[in-house]
Amino acid sequence: MASEPDWVELVRVHDRFQADVTVRFLEDHDVPVQTTGGANTALPMMGLTDVRILVPRDELERARQALEAMRGGRADEHPFRDKPPEEYEAPVAKRKPAFAFMLALLVPIGGGHFYARHGATGTILAAGILGGYVAALFWNRSVIYTCALLVALDAVLATFAVKRANAGEIPPDGKQRLWGVGAVVLAWVLAPVVYHLVH
Repeated sequence: MASEPDWVELVRVHDRFQADVTVRFLEDHDVPVQTTGGANTALPMMGLTDVRILVPRDELERARQALEAMRGGRADEHPFRDKPPEEYEAPVAKRKPAFAFMLALLVPIGGGHFYARHGATGTILAAGILGGYVAALFWNRSVIYTCALLVALDAVLATFAVKRANAGEIPPDGKQRLWGVGAVVLAWVLAPVVYHLVH
């Protein structure tokens, strides 16, 4: 009776799609593979994972060579068997506009744009929102309307930002910052109008 293989950790990844690509690549190179782990319970809303990819100890060196070939952009090379694997395209991690909208409301410091991989815009929005909270606390309570408008702008605009990110069209940081500053200025201009309409 054959003994069970001694499984050891080859690599640990924090993206489910990257884990799937790595496992499929190893399997295409006839390397036995198992995975453990899954969703990261610390930040479940952000879609983070902690996947450990395991291989038998006696296959570890061959698995490392395959992994090095994949990371080096030589996925079409197949040094371990005569017939090369079928070509395939790595899946792209798609994000959901509706989730960006919801996250902007649940994490009201630019959360929608951070989720949409528009970090520069998210940073400007977060600074504007936090600055508004401080101003409302120590200066004028009406500034809270500015914060609310910025959160609303983050929620609405993040849905379009997700679509751009999914299409691989994330703008450069300079352009993102201009959008963020524009949103902050717009919120400060509109906030007094909203305040007077409400009161």
